[in-house]
Amino acid sequence: GVLSVGVRLDQPAATEELKEQLGSQVTFFKDMQRVSTTLKDNNGRSMTGTTLNNPDVEQTVLREGKVYTQNDVNLSGTLYDVLYHPLKNSSGKIIGMYFLGTPSLAIAEIKASVLNKTLLVGGLLSFLIAVIGIFLARHIISKPIARVTNVISDLVDDKAELSYRFDTSNRDEVAHLAHQVNRLTGKVEAML
Repeated sequence: GVLSVGVRLDQPAATEELKEQLGSQVTFFKDMQRVSTTLKDNNGRSMTGTTLNNPDVEQTVLREGKVYTQNDVNLSGTLYDVLYHPLKNSSGKIIGMYFLGTPSLAIAEIKASVLNKTLLVGGLLSFLIAVIGIFLARHIISKPIARVTNVISDLVDDKAELSYRFDTSNRDEVAHLAHQVNRLTGKVEAML
């Protein structure tokens, strides 16, 4: 068996409580008529008892039993991102629908906040990668070049240890340069 505990959806307190919990406007429909809603008209009166005049919603939700969503729907002067969902009785027959509407501005603010955080994290990661890249460049390129430069300076200043040879096991430009310096010091050593 099934135990179902319910709330009267036609009571304003129930829709107001859902509005507070969900942070969205809430409406319950019987067919296309609002039986309970948190929406207000332009004069600030509840739209309970009014009829929704939207053939697309009627066809999609009440006839086909599908969810209907749309962005930037103008309801009493405010833009909402909306969702209409069918309500079915215990035998599966569609008896109405419910509506959730979140102000489009609120969703845009959430999107902007997420984008800002994503950009901040991306910027920090880029900075970290750049710092690591600089460290690696110094370690992998600058230090070996500095050693080669020192040996050449010592050669020019007649202070070189001519038997010293650089490790040339790598296959990069720095190893190629070191190999050439090894050749040079070898020739100078042979001449002496």
